[in-house]
Amino acid sequence: YIYFPIDDRRQSGFLAPGISTASDTGFSLSTPYYFNLAPNYDATLYPTYMAKRGLLMEGEFRYLTHSSEGQVGAAYLDDQEDERKLQSEYEDQRWMYNWQHKQGLDSRLLAEVDYTDISDPYYFQDLSSDLENLETPDFLNQRGTLTYRGDSFVARLNAHAYAQTSVVDITPYERLPQLTRDGQLPFQPGGLNFFYGSEFVRFDRDLRSGDFIDEDGNAQPWYDNFVSGIARSTGDRIHLEPGMSLPMENSWGFIKPSLKYAYTQYDLDLDSIGKSQLTGNFQDSPDRSVPITSIDSGLYFDRNTQLFGTNFRQTLEPRAYYLYVPEEEQDDIPVFDTAEYRFSYASLFRDNRFSGNDRIGDENKLSLGVTSRWIEDNGFERQTFSIGQAIYFADRKVQMPGIDYRTRDDAKADFSPYALEYMYRFNRDWRLTSDFNWDGETHRTRSGSVMFH
Repeated sequence: YIYFPIDDRRQSGFLAPGISTASDTGFSLSTPYYFNLAPNYDATLYPTYMAKRGLLMEGEFRYLTHSSEGQVGAAYLDDQEDERKLQSEYEDQRWMYNWQHKQGLDSRLLAEVDYTDISDPYYFQDLSSDLENLETPDFLNQRGTLTYRGDSFVARLNAHAYAQTSVVDITPYERLPQLTRDGQLPFQPGGLNFFYGSEFVRFDRDLRSGDFIDEDGNAQPWYDNFVSGIARSTGDRIHLEPGMSLPMENSWGFIKPSLKYAYTQYDLDLDSIGKSQLTGNFQDSPDRSVPITSIDSGLYFDRNTQLFGTNFRQTLEPRAYYLYVPEEEQDDIPVFDTAEYRFSYASLFRDNRFSGNDRIGDENKLSLGVTSRWIEDNGFERQTFSIGQAIYFADRKVQMPGIDYRTRDDAKADFSPYALEYMYRFNRDWRLTSDFNWDGETHRTRSGSVMFH
């Protein structure tokens, strides 16, 4: 027999079991048990028996107060499977713990913790987790953050380290600490909007040398050995980005000219291996200054229409965005936390094609796009469709380290691929999103995806 509630009240008891089999665990049986402890906190125990590995005990405790919420989770296994006993950093007493917490200290100050640690870097390669909200990427977060929201600014103090979930990845940089402040001036003379961004961050890591032992007992070099030259740097980065814009808006459209000035200063340290690999002189205090000019504009049209018997307000929203960023030599700057954005409709209207502050891409382009929405009488946006393309007036010479723009066709092209986005909401809970990028020069699909949410 099964007990179950007939309304929204929760009750303690067994949840649906899980039965599976796999080559690395053998037969597996999970019998989760839920503890309804109080209206604002509860716990779940996940005992999982694996024929090849033994009994994995995993559990979590969730809590909610007037000013905080979070969860604590942990797991332990005395692993009977010894296939990895020869590997470097392997432990047969395997454990994991996780703490996720948000705390409102007052109406302006927010504290956050996201900390996960594991016994060995193979833990998530061999074992899965039932803990809620625990993601298992290449690196596990070990982060604490304080955020203060002022009347016209947001300041954040962040300490961010990582635990690796693989031995075949390069040791990541840790931000210890990172301090940012972004905001705008409270006054707007003549409609001008003055804004700024600022950051100080210390990047550090301990690169490993020598060899590690794989599961067969063979020695292989740590992947950190492949890091060479200026990429072996650690150090401080200061980034300042003041700017101003003049937004002119009306019900039928807008135009927004903007000017920013990005200044970045580094204080770098480089180990002896990195210095020996450089052919030129190492600059321990490089800096970079780049102006960023843009004009964003758009129009708004709408009409009443019907689709499948339902009344809609259909919009047509053309948009034009011009961006000019001069080329600035940046090869003497290491990459701490920067990557290139994936091309998409949204990327047409970004002022930097790189995330992070270690690279600011040179641009001279005009992005054209149009969006159409179908909005019901009650304000519910049923579907949205967007299409756009960028026209380039110069090659994009600033690239990530080791990449020559002359070897990249997309860096020399006069036109970007066509970027399409589509969203359809079945109701307020379920929706479908899709993006599709078509290269008009090669007549091939660049990328595409369809997702249900």
